[in-house]
Amino acid sequence: MSESVDKTSVARQVELIIRQLNTLSTLPQVAGGILPCILKEPFQTGEMAQIIEADSAMTASVLALAARLGVLGTDGSKPLAEVIDELPSPALRDAVLSVKVVQAFDCPTDADSTRPLPRRQMALHALATACCASLIAELALDETQRKLAFTAGLLHDIGKTALDEVMPKSFEQLVLQAAQKKQNLTTVEQDNLGLTHALLGKRLAEKWHLPEPIVQAIWLHHADPRILSEMPYGKLVMVTMLADELARKSGIGQSGSYETPEQNTLLTKLLGLNAQQISQIMVQLPEQVEQKSKPLGLSNMDRAQDYYEMIHLAAAKLARDNSSMVQQSRRSFDAALFADPVQQFLNTLSTGSSPDQVAGQFARCLQQTLHTGSVLILLWPEQHTDPVEIAIADADGITEAALLSSPDTANLKNNPFGEGFKIIRAAETFGWCLEQIRRLAPARTVAAPLLLSGKPLAAALFESDTDLPTETLQMLCSIGASAISASKAFRAQREQTERLVDLMDKLRTTDRDLTEARSLSAVAEMAAGAAHELNNPLAVISGRAQLLMQSESDPDKKQILDQIFQRTQDISDMITDLMSFARPREPYKHLVAPAALVSEAIEKTARLHNLPQLAVTLKDIEQLPDVFVDKTQAIQALCHILSNAVESYTGQDSGPITIEGHVPSENNLVEIRISDSGCGMDESTLRQAAKPFFSAKPAGRKRGMGLAHAQRLLSLNNVSLRLDSTPGKGTTVTVHLPRV
Repeated sequence: MSESVDKTSVARQVELIIRQLNTLSTLPQVAGGILPCILKEPFQTGEMAQIIEADSAMTASVLALAARLGVLGTDGSKPLAEVIDELPSPALRDAVLSVKVVQAFDCPTDADSTRPLPRRQMALHALATACCASLIAELALDETQRKLAFTAGLLHDIGKTALDEVMPKSFEQLVLQAAQKKQNLTTVEQDNLGLTHALLGKRLAEKWHLPEPIVQAIWLHHADPRILSEMPYGKLVMVTMLADELARKSGIGQSGSYETPEQNTLLTKLLGLNAQQISQIMVQLPEQVEQKSKPLGLSNMDRAQDYYEMIHLAAAKLARDNSSMVQQSRRSFDAALFADPVQQFLNTLSTGSSPDQVAGQFARCLQQTLHTGSVLILLWPEQHTDPVEIAIADADGITEAALLSSPDTANLKNNPFGEGFKIIRAAETFGWCLEQIRRLAPARTVAAPLLLSGKPLAAALFESDTDLPTETLQMLCSIGASAISASKAFRAQREQTERLVDLMDKLRTTDRDLTEARSLSAVAEMAAGAAHELNNPLAVISGRAQLLMQSESDPDKKQILDQIFQRTQDISDMITDLMSFARPREPYKHLVAPAALVSEAIEKTARLHNLPQLAVTLKDIEQLPDVFVDKTQAIQALCHILSNAVESYTGQDSGPITIEGHVPSENNLVEIRISDSGCGMDESTLRQAAKPFFSAKPAGRKRGMGLAHAQRLLSLNNVSLRLDSTPGKGTTVTVHLPRV
């Protein structure tokens, strides 16, 4: 199976798992603060609203309830405190208690703080983004969207929280990988899972029927800002995106992304803001976050330890009681055998429902109509090699979805039901499915088709020992087939839209690469033209200067002629340097020991700087495995990097310089880190350090080709280069060399 098919399967599996979530989990301190508010008589919402509106899990749960009850309003812009006041007290109490509590504390130690991305830090980052979005919105949005900014910022990372909840160990590895590679977490998620937390957050927001502007902010807060300006809620998304970057810059909480934000200037411009306004927001932000976080009690471990068990037991009992009441209510309406279940099924449908969600609700409809046990809906795959999606409603009416691998003997290319609607024994055709699921007794299980234009769109499997009302069942299956068909069409349209957004992001990268390629092409043309036009005159000037020096006896004139000769050599060297940068030779790659590359680069750098030796410390270089590169080009690139390190020191010092080797476990690379303790670079200089002709040095400087030339040579050898620097503390250049 190809890598793309594998990644698609993984992405679909992760998506199915995430969509099973009915709520997110909150921290014990938050739940501990909510419980006293609920137990107070009479029931008061004011103090509880302060906690709910500052916690993403509570906010999402309450908004989902409001959407179900029609309290949210058409555009979702009603303030959350007003929504809370309008909700029935029992429903609000149930929604709050249904929010699970993450086991983040293991008394007496704080286990959460030892994780790569603690949940408390994620909560602080979400709150900081919300506060920052609210401050930006006051300057950049109209009144309607201004009301949504805080909630959009608070919920922007719910997909990340969901990932941490359902696959915590895998999520920790993703965070560690992002930290090691200094990458955005979305990049690592896409590479490993085939989707991102932004897309998963969108799926949850659609499932919970959150306001569309909030859905867009959750989904697109990592998109290219240039595509957002013409979208209906584009400015709100840009506000959320800028708030996310400023919150990370403020250092309040942690987001799990470790790349340097690059969109601040562009977003500020697109939103019509200026640098002074952004600076004022950054000053106000810490105080805003502190004020909003007080009701959450994030720093109060005692509150979490005292109330966690009580909340857990209360919520569990309430859920059991509620489930029991629902079951009793269903049994009391046996007279509504057909109409009521179908009406309930139709009421659950929405444009955002996925095929497996619709299938799950239809399974419940069949279960209620036929008074049977578990019902399984098998969605017919588009290609017989695709994984098979199924939805199950168990005996208690709880639905879940899964992906199954169908054996070659399954023969899903053909219609096992024959012509028209027909109920068959399931064991022969779907025995492989029953064996994997183990919810239904094969000997008693039958299958009925959900037909669309005479072809099965899905199959319903359930246990039955009696003759079934065929006409009623056929009508039910037709309704189910129509609903699933509509959801498939919607999913196809949605995935096309999402692919378009993904392509726009790739276009942004391609556009940047194309610009750089055009710049290199321009350099090549300039170098070729300069070489052609200047080499002959330079040769004449150089030759004449040498001849005149030989016949000149006046020392002063002889010195002037020598200066002319030296300057012509400098110009010639510049042309050679440009040509070697713009049109380097094709690399001749072979296996070479990194220790040999480092050793020769050190010797060459010492000679270039007229030093007896460099002040270099080597760590774990000798043990590194061989790499597959052009030896000469790799040495030249390392020499440029070492020269930059030497020149970062002022005065007569040329060090210390540390060269450290490392072999990452997750890929076929060898890592060499070259660190100095010199002058370092600020963020602006760091972004341009590898561009041709750029130099932070004053007049009389060198040509600014060192790091540019190094990166050019390394890219020819499939080698990556990363710069990390702090002004006044030094620079680290990390080079990843390929192994065979």
